[in-house]
Amino acid sequence: MLSPCMLCKAECCRNHLITVTSFDVLRLHGDGYGVPDFAQFAPCSTLNFDNDMVLEFHDSGLAEDYLLAFRSNPCYFLVNGRCEIHGIAPSVCKAYPKNASGKMMGRLCPGIPKLMHGVLGTEIRKEYAKEIEIYREIVTEWNRGRGRMRDCMPFLLERTEEAANLMGNK
Repeated sequence: MLSPCMLCKAECCRNHLITVTSFDVLRLHGDGYGVPDFAQFAPCSTLNFDNDMVLEFHDSGLAEDYLLAFRSNPCYFLVNGRCEIHGIAPSVCKAYPKNASGKMMGRLCPGIPKLMHGVLGTEIRKEYAKEIEIYREIVTEWNRGRGRMRDCMPFLLERTEEAANLMGNK
């Protein structure tokens, strides 16, 4: 399949913290990957994040902000300069350098591949917006509970599996 990423050196995979949703983690876990191997809670160190996707942990008694992410820089799934999970990659990866609404972004995408994304399009799964909406609801529920980091991943995966079953995605 012709892809703009074929001409790229995977700068996005090497240089971005790749934030994901629990739906992405659940899909990869269901495909046999061990969650602790590829997923992490990354401290929020930027002001340009989606507040509705920030997980709060209260291990120290104070709220600490984290994002669900791949082990990145480079991405855990980048092997020999290519994505090992391209077929089942998270929607954020498949949509890059566009966001979920189709707007071009991604300053690390070189000119020719970025232009090719415009011509060939990028794969934005139609369920992506719904998954983000549900993930935000799950994050809100988690944050109300003022939980600890060690309890978060099981909570996220349980709630996500319930939602995926209701959506018919499982």
